[in-house]
Order: sequence, then C-alpha cells, then structure tokens
Amino acid sequence: MTDAERKEYLIAFGKRVKYYREKLGLTQKELGIKAGYVDGTNPASSIYKIENGQIDVTQSKCADLAKALQIEPYDLIVSPDTARLLKYAELLKKEGVFNVD
Repeated sequence: MTDAERKEYLIAFGKRVKYYREKLGLTQKELGIKAGYVDGTNPASSIYKIENGQIDVTQSKCADLAKALQIEPYDLIVSPDTARLLKYAELLKKEGVFNVD
C-alpha cells in the first residue's frame, strides 16, 4: 500500500466512523468513552483524529469502535457495498441457503 492509498483508506475509515456515530446521535466524546479512550487520552480528540484520517487504529480498537457503534467491524473496514454483501452472505448462511465453512 502506498502512502497515498493508506491516507485514502484512513480517510474513508474515518468517514464511516463519523457516519455511524452521527446515526446513533453520539458526540465524539461519548463515542470515545464507549470505545475505551479513557486512559490518559482525550476521548473526543481521539475520535476527531480517527474521523479525519489522522491516526490508524489497531484491530482491537476497531472492534471496540464497532461495538460502541452497534455494528460489525467490517462495517468500518470495508466499503459500504462490500459490507452489504457480507451481511447478505451471513443472512443466506443463517437461513441455510449455503454453507461457506
């Protein structure tokens, strides 16, 4: 991944965080607290930096953010179209239409 591609990815990730945060009506501070940004960091500042593509997050922090936003981690990681396909595949698997194991 080039530096430009990485920056583009982080910006897209941040936009998805912001979209789901606003959808729930949470402030940056509220999301930061729910996601565990409380140990010596400013919760609102951390979320601001994520939403603006300024910092990358670890896998575990992505999972924390997703849980706080009441979504799956892939909703933040992949494009909305890909996320919809993954949800559809999960539904089909649950309904027994196909088995992907």
